[in-house]
Amino acid sequence: ELAQRGLSLSEERVKLESELLTEGQGTARDLVDAQQDLIEARDSVNSTLITHTLARLQLWRDMGILFIKKEGDWADVLKQEKPKGP
Repeated sequence: ELAQRGLSLSEERVKLESELLTEGQGTARDLVDAQQDLIEARDSVNSTLITHTLARLQLWRDMGILFIKKEGDWADVLKQEKPKGP
């Protein structure tokens, strides 16, 4: 959530710096800096998602519930519907 919030702020900053440059009140350097920050924020979001996914897969592996399908991807056993009792 924190990484996502940082991404939203970076997107707003790029928009603002672009508008300032268009109006002659900003600099190209400020816009480039904002764009670089946006790239870093996107990288942070992606890194967070990857880290979370890896931790979840390692937990499943350690619990003995990580199953790999023939296609090579994993079966998300936690999302599968449980059989209903009689």
